[in-house]
Parts: sequence; C-alpha cells; structure tokens
Amino acid sequence: MIKRNALLTLLLTVVLLCFSGCGKKADSNTPAATLQPVNNTVATEPETTVEPTTQEVKPVTIKLSAVGDMLMHGGVSAPAVQADGSYNYDYLFANLHDKISGADLAVVNNEVVMGGNEKGNIGYPMFNVRTELANGEANAGFDVALLATNHSLDQNASGLLHTMEYWQTNFPDVSIIGANPTPEDAAKICVRNVNGINVALLNYTYGTNGIPVPEGYEYILNYMTEGTKDRIADDIKKAKEMADFVIVFPHWGTEYNLSASEEQKQWASFFANQGVDLVIGTHPHVIEPIEWVEGKDGHKTLVYYSLGNFVSLQYYNFSMLGGLAEVEITKDASGTHISSYDMEFLVTHYTGNRSSVTTYLLDEYTDELAAAHSIHTEPGSEYTEINSYYPFTVAGLKSIAKSVCPEQAKDY
Repeated sequence: MIKRNALLTLLLTVVLLCFSGCGKKADSNTPAATLQPVNNTVATEPETTVEPTTQEVKPVTIKLSAVGDMLMHGGVSAPAVQADGSYNYDYLFANLHDKISGADLAVVNNEVVMGGNEKGNIGYPMFNVRTELANGEANAGFDVALLATNHSLDQNASGLLHTMEYWQTNFPDVSIIGANPTPEDAAKICVRNVNGINVALLNYTYGTNGIPVPEGYEYILNYMTEGTKDRIADDIKKAKEMADFVIVFPHWGTEYNLSASEEQKQWASFFANQGVDLVIGTHPHVIEPIEWVEGKDGHKTLVYYSLGNFVSLQYYNFSMLGGLAEVEITKDASGTHISSYDMEFLVTHYTGNRSSVTTYLLDEYTDELAAAHSIHTEPGSEYTEINSYYPFTVAGLKSIAKSVCPEQAKDY
C-alpha cells in the first residue's frame, strides 16, 4: 500500500513540473494578450532638421580704366629722343601714371602701327611709330592694347605683323586684341582673369581707309561691317560662355562729331541685343556721350561712344579734350555687373618746336598752360571759325565736357 501511494505521489509531481516548469515559453495556443512584448528598437537621438548650406559668394570689385587714340603724329615723338640717340616715351604718361597703373585693368587704343624702326616716325596719312612707344605704354601700366583701327594697314600687313611680334616678344603679359598673327589666333577670344573675374575683350574696326587686306592675310584684322555681323555675334556668344563680363571696343563713328552717329547707335543696339555688358568706342578724335542702351530681354549695355584722343597734334580745339573711362565691375551672388562708372577728362598739351608734348587731367590743367599751347598760333584759317565756338581755356574745355557728358562733368 505504501509503495502504491509513493508511486502516485511521484506521478503527481511529474505532472506538476510539466505545467509549472515551462510557464515562460508560450505555445502557439497562448492568447496574444498574455504575451510579453519584445523591445527590438535601437535607442537614437531625437531627430533634428539640417538646413541646406549655400556657399557664400564674397563680392569682388575691379576697376577698369581706358583711354582713347594714341594718334602719333611725327612731332609727338620729338621729346622722345634722348641724348644718346635712344627713344623714351614715358613723358606722354607722366601726368596719368598713377591713374593708369592704379587700375586693375588698363586699356589703350594704339591708333597707329609699329611697323619697323628702320622706317622711322611717320605722321599723317600713313602712320608709323617706333616700337619704344610700346615700352612707354607698358611702363605706364597698360594691360591691353587695341590694334584694330582705320590705320592698322598703313604699313601693309607686314607692319601690323611686326607690331604684334614686338608686343608678344617683349611684353607677353599685355593682351593685344583686334589683330591676329595667325588664323588660329583669329578664332580665339581674349579673356583675362582679373582678381577672380573673367573679362572677355573684343576689338573691331569699321575699315582701313580703303586699304585692302592682302590676299592670304584675311585673318589678320577684325572688321566691323554688315558682312561680319554673324562672325561678331558668334564671337560674343563664345565670349559669354567663357567669361563673367564682356567688353567690345569698336573703332567707329564720324570724325570730329561730338554726338553719336546713327550708325554707332545701330551697332550699340546690336551689341546690347547680343548681351554685351560694356562698349567703349574710339576713332572720332573727340569725346562723345555716354549712355545705357537696352537690348532684348531687358539687357542693358553701357556705351561710351568715343573717348577722343589721348595724344595728337591736331588743330581743332575740341580735339585736345579726351576722356579716361573709369568703370567698376562687381561680381557677387547676383552675378557680374557694373557697379559704378565715370569719366575723367584729359587735355593734350603741345608747345612750339614740340619741346613739350604730354597729356594732363583737365582738373589739373591751368590757364597758364592753356595760354602756352601752340593751338593758339599754329592752326590755319580753315580752323578759325570752328575753333571760335570752343575757346581753348580751362573754362572753355570744361564747357565742352559739360555739353557732351553732362553727368560726368556736372561739377564743372
């Protein structure tokens, strides 16, 4: 009986263990409400919103200065001759050196060619000047020399090629534009990086005084005619793709005309329609107005129609008044644009026997200097009537400036 009771007790114990020993493992029939949830979530920091970052564009501003025609009549070179027989043209720029060298980009219009020193200095109508003029321009601080003018072929293609060779050999850092030593160069666009701003520079002339380009040299000079409009438009298109800012320097207009011609205005509109940013003209030998020209899509182009002469021995009183364009170009987050512009007025001064030939700022010119100018005594009677309308005094010169460029000469 005891054995039987012990056996029953053992069986009861096994049964109880089966129910109590597996209580932590739920079988498939266990109601879901009795299951303990398992935490599989990995602890993370609270989410934060990250603002997109944009690279800040630090504004950069550069200053461009440009002067007009270096109209090198033979006598302009008289003071260049040194005691030892060498030539030095620094005197032409002595009064403007700080203005020129202080610019980030300085441009000069080389009206005449340097076709070979063996030819000497030759005046109107088939000009030639010694190569030392380039030395003087480089010493003054010019970065760009314009070569497309109506006198570019005065000494034939060889003279223009000699000019380019001298510049490239002796002053490779100076950009020469408007003329091309090779066909390959004719297809290139001049772009200078100035303190982080890429500036494209283009130069064209309306013609060459009837002198044709020699056969085989069709590439040598950039012309601005109806027949070359497509090429110019293509140049500008390429320039806009390569640069932040595009400048065209046209040799255009009517000589001795103090206002822009209809043809100049048509070309200015053409340039504005192509998206050019700045136009600075040369050739008329007198200053002409400055204005904004609106093209298609609202694009606006600043146009200096003519800067007049930097130096000459001409006999019209108003041809002694020139201009130095001053333009500030800014690149910022909105793009590249003209942030300010002005014009300093210049006076060409020459005396008898050409003992003095130089250029002054009008603001620094005096009536004593004006009285000593040979323009009072040398011009013939054919100039008398016209000159009588433009007295050669400081006040007379300021009056011309104010009538042509009233905004820039408002303080006069």
